[in-house]
Amino acid sequence: MKSHSTSPGLEWKQVPRSLRVFVTRGIFLLLAWKCLYLFLLKPLHQPDALLTLGTAQATTWLFKLLSPQMQPLLFTNRDMLITALVQGRRINIISIADACNALELMVLHIGFIASATMPSGKKFPYILAGLLLILFTNITRCLALMYVYIAFPNFFPFAHHYIFTLTIYLIIFLVWKRFIKQWISYEAK
Repeated sequence: MKSHSTSPGLEWKQVPRSLRVFVTRGIFLLLAWKCLYLFLLKPLHQPDALLTLGTAQATTWLFKLLSPQMQPLLFTNRDMLITALVQGRRINIISIADACNALELMVLHIGFIASATMPSGKKFPYILAGLLLILFTNITRCLALMYVYIAFPNFFPFAHHYIFTLTIYLIIFLVWKRFIKQWISYEAK
């Protein structure tokens, strides 16, 4: 019996070029983002402050539109607190923190598509569509969580941690699936 050992460098070179470029770009973008975010943006509370506030304002606006009788109010601080009148008394319904603003999902989405070996013009529509879907889905998620909290407060933690998290990842996956089909057809040319 013969042992065939190959060097790791040789195995890497056997991986298709487009996949090697994708992985290399992805790692570089991840490291660049983490350095930029942790050392510059996070201490300045940017873009978190803007994104968290925008998400809270849009959620509050939609809640006012759909349930004006509950008189929702947005209290801005580090976390955005939305309150409403429920059965005649004002209660805290949802607090939107920076961790809930979908920034990491947006960066993940951009990084995934930007790492592909395609011209930027072909990637841009997918980046834009994905970002808009993530924003819309996150605002809808916050709104739905408000209604879950009002109607079924015991169900809120499960809905927050599992149902809505899976939903937003499924939407991102569907955008990526469509993008990958485009990428494969581009690579086949």
